[in-house]
Amino acid sequence: MSIPKEPRQQMITMMYLVLTALLALNVSAEVLNAFKLVHEGIRNTNTALDTKNDAIMDAFAQQMASDPERAREYFERAQQAQQITREFYDYIEAVKEEVIEASGGVNDAGEIRNIGHVDAPTRVMVNQRRGFEVKDRIEEIIQDYLALVFSDEDRQILQTQIPLNTEFNPDETDQPDWVTYNFRKVPVIAAVTILTKFQSDAKQTESLLLENLISQIGASTFRFDRLSAKIIAPSSYVLAGSQYSADIFVSATSETQDPTVYIGELDMDIVERDTFGNFLETTQNPIKGSYDTLPVVAGMGKLNVPAQRVGVQQYSGAVRVQQPGGTGYLYFPFEGQYQVAEGGVVVSPTKMNVMYIGVENPLAISVVGFPSDRVRASISQGTLAGSDGDFRARVNTPGTATVNVSAEMDDGSTQTMGSQEFRVRRIPTPQAKIAGEAGGNMPAARFRAQRGIIAELESFEFDVRFEIVGFEMIYAAARQDVITERANGPQFNQRMLGFMERARPGDMFYFDNIRARGPDGNTVRLPGITFRLI
Repeated sequence: MSIPKEPRQQMITMMYLVLTALLALNVSAEVLNAFKLVHEGIRNTNTALDTKNDAIMDAFAQQMASDPERAREYFERAQQAQQITREFYDYIEAVKEEVIEASGGVNDAGEIRNIGHVDAPTRVMVNQRRGFEVKDRIEEIIQDYLALVFSDEDRQILQTQIPLNTEFNPDETDQPDWVTYNFRKVPVIAAVTILTKFQSDAKQTESLLLENLISQIGASTFRFDRLSAKIIAPSSYVLAGSQYSADIFVSATSETQDPTVYIGELDMDIVERDTFGNFLETTQNPIKGSYDTLPVVAGMGKLNVPAQRVGVQQYSGAVRVQQPGGTGYLYFPFEGQYQVAEGGVVVSPTKMNVMYIGVENPLAISVVGFPSDRVRASISQGTLAGSDGDFRARVNTPGTATVNVSAEMDDGSTQTMGSQEFRVRRIPTPQAKIAGEAGGNMPAARFRAQRGIIAELESFEFDVRFEIVGFEMIYAAARQDVITERANGPQFNQRMLGFMERARPGDMFYFDNIRARGPDGNTVRLPGITFRLI
């Protein structure tokens, strides 16, 4: 006979159906929502790029008003660049609409109905080869953009800077080509985000080209449109009792003609200094060997390097500015240095930025300028043991815990150096498993060979053991009454082993009320698991 339709059995059946549905999903809601956020961010970037490019075109208009003969050729090429971007943007927008329509379209609010749909991008972009058309179009407009650059040198530089590309390395993936790699079996929201990124890359390429063209409009003298006060100090790291010094002056920059800033080793056979030790400008590129090019904002190069080594770090380079009239370039060499020091207080959890109840949480604690044997630490709850910078914290109450750090001074006194607050959590609930599986179909022979249930913590930073203290087995054989048996501990009892021995393919086993004891002594209830013998 069939399984009785009692409320408990109906609940178990529903749990099985839900579990089967969840196992079929291959994209999480969190990932899809993350793609929505990225997509919105790229759209905001596109808006910002439009504003920037419009500002550059306004500067072109001013140049046309003041000196049309000199500015006209550059202005016309800038208009061509905008036309290339506009046509490409509209083309990609049509491709996006085609993918969205194939997935079910949008709702009344204008939002994509099925953001997780993976068949539509594959069908449109791969099977119908729209992705290959997009790839060809990208490669085409890259050449169109580069053709608008006047000098070979600038063209080579722009070619290394533009974000648009269709590079594909088959050694890094099992996908056969660029289109399949980007669009096969990806959710609709991911495909739309990728296409929106292409639009953004085109706008960024347009921006780079417009900046290059506006900078080429020659003049009889250098032109600057921004004055600002600047402070240059030999060092921003000052010890107590020493003196801080700096040079304060007015700097002139241009928003319409950005310089090019290189970071690299200077060729001392080219560079020269004046009687005050300052570098003189030169018409030769003074960079020796390889170099890096800095991003430029409002006429100023932005240097950002990771502070990885403690001590004084030196760097050098040159600023390249086009000479008036567009006849060549002037290079302005420079040298600089900065000092890297350890942070004032470092409290670093060696697992993650959280402490767990019931386990030892290792911490590495140090204070700059003090040897590890003079560093002291305490905690607001639980215990903190250790020495020489290596500590182990045990906490007992969910919420927060504060680690307070102090150092022993030369006179023997103790001075507070800082503190760090940590989140305190219980160890996550483990997953019940049989034969390494958390439910689903299992060969009958393999199932009969098992002797108990284990509790496993997946993707957890600590090596933590949970002990199964009890569970229920519900055996539902075809055309037979349901049988329930309880066990204490992790092992199957003799009755359970008997059910398993006579079970046949198609029979169902439900495990419920699974309880496990953690290292903190607390007993937690684990989600039930279901197996169907095959």
